[in-house]
Amino acid sequence: MKSILSIDGGGIRGIIPLKVLEYIEGKTNKPIHELFDVIGGTSTGGIIALGLNSKSSNTEAIYSAKDLLKFYTEDAGEIFQEAKREYIELEEKVEADDKLGNPGFRHSTYSSKGIEKYLKEKFGSDTKMSELQPKPDVSVFSYDIQNDCPYYFNSKKARENPNFDDYCVWQAARATSAAPTFFPTARFPEKSNSIFVDGGVYINNPALALLIQAKHLYPYEQKFLLISLGTGSLKVARDLKDAGILGWMISHPGALLDVMMKGASETTHQQLQELVSGNSNSGLKIPSLNQYERYQKELQENIAMDDIKPKTLTKLVNLGEALVNENKNELNELCEVLVKIK
Repeated sequence: MKSILSIDGGGIRGIIPLKVLEYIEGKTNKPIHELFDVIGGTSTGGIIALGLNSKSSNTEAIYSAKDLLKFYTEDAGEIFQEAKREYIELEEKVEADDKLGNPGFRHSTYSSKGIEKYLKEKFGSDTKMSELQPKPDVSVFSYDIQNDCPYYFNSKKARENPNFDDYCVWQAARATSAAPTFFPTARFPEKSNSIFVDGGVYINNPALALLIQAKHLYPYEQKFLLISLGTGSLKVARDLKDAGILGWMISHPGALLDVMMKGASETTHQQLQELVSGNSNSGLKIPSLNQYERYQKELQENIAMDDIKPKTLTKLVNLGEALVNENKNELNELCEVLVKIK
């Protein structure tokens, strides 16, 4: 049996899946990279996947899930607050008595300076994708708006395929998390003419893509275990039924991207449920997908992807702990299986 780990995008809400991963590492007494054959993520999930598979001069992991959790809870300000732009005055585009101060209307809310500096510090300024752990196979997802196509950064292809660009790890992390309106696009002209944005615009939950990838990597494998980790799902509807540009972009900043990412995540989850259950009307069951588990926490209120207030960070940690406690028996069984098959 081959094991696959998929991690959704969701900005600072990456704390939620990190709590699950921290529990798995503690229960198995093994680093995540030793438990899975394929690991991937989008946006914050991509950063987590890269972090868990970065290595020192030997094959030891530099960062555990606990380490990454500490980065999220203690260092978020280095990415967001340091890079905060001044509010932009909309004088010609919007007719209003008062000036509307909404970052992200004309320009991205944050500059790239803070996040790029931080990623280089944590991943190294010249460490390549090919230098990640030899196993598992690692993928992070982005979208190239210059060439209008999906793009994924992959450790195995970077090592083995001379025609596949071997980007720096920090560049892959930057590209997968370049969320429209939040951060500028990611460009690396020394490598290509590509202009990257957050992969969440089309594949916020990459579980199905990673399953397909695993089946290509292991064509003769008869059984796959797929674990998918969400970053929280909001069930409370926003009042956007008649919203125009101002409603979507100013009254509810970030709502459009949230809806796109949630829609992409839930669609993938529903498709995988069909594939693993073999709905009698669809006939779609994949015999080799032996087990599929999705761990997702329902949110009672919206938590913005860039909300790094201390009380919010504490709330996210608590949500992650609650997700673990609600699924502890199942997670314990999962840990036993992961150790057994490895």
